[in-house]
Amino acid sequence: MIFPQHFGRIFRRMRLVAAATMIACGIAAGAGSPPDIARAQEASGKAPQHLARSPLVIETVDHRRHLFCVEVADDDRERAIGLMHRRSLDAHAGMLFDYATARRVAMWMKNTLIPLDILFVRANGRVANIAHGRPLDLTTLPSRGRVLAALELKGGISEQLNIRPGDLVHHPIFGTWDEKDAEMAKPMECAGTAG
Repeated sequence: MIFPQHFGRIFRRMRLVAAATMIACGIAAGAGSPPDIARAQEASGKAPQHLARSPLVIETVDHRRHLFCVEVADDDRERAIGLMHRRSLDAHAGMLFDYATARRVAMWMKNTLIPLDILFVRANGRVANIAHGRPLDLTTLPSRGRVLAALELKGGISEQLNIRPGDLVHHPIFGTWDEKDAEMAKPMECAGTAG
């Protein structure tokens, strides 16, 4: 027989088991748990979000540097919405998903109307792998191993600029931003909020 004083302990254990199951199944990895994603999508309506912007440089193995102006999504709500409902994306724009700690992540293209190249970036700034997202496709696109961030760019730009796994992403979250990057970014107006 279960007594009322034991209900609190039982419910706490049930919540712990449910959370552990979600983590083991990979549901909690990436942009957040399904309730977080659903809340973020409801909150977003159908209007795209516009976040603080920051310059970012990708250095390819042939030492070419490509400058981008990216929006930074650094909390669960911002990462869950991402680039949903955007109708276009400039060639040198994108969104950097900062996870704060290295982890395995997976992305999908729900409510995303434009093709994207998704670069999964390790904590040292090196590109782990690149996935190619098709508009509105619900297929999960996973990182290969633990990454600190995912970078969404206009579809096809990685091929056009010869960006490959192993290339170095220069940005303060990786500790790779240097004076050369700062000089390169000066002419680009990439401060404030996109919009």
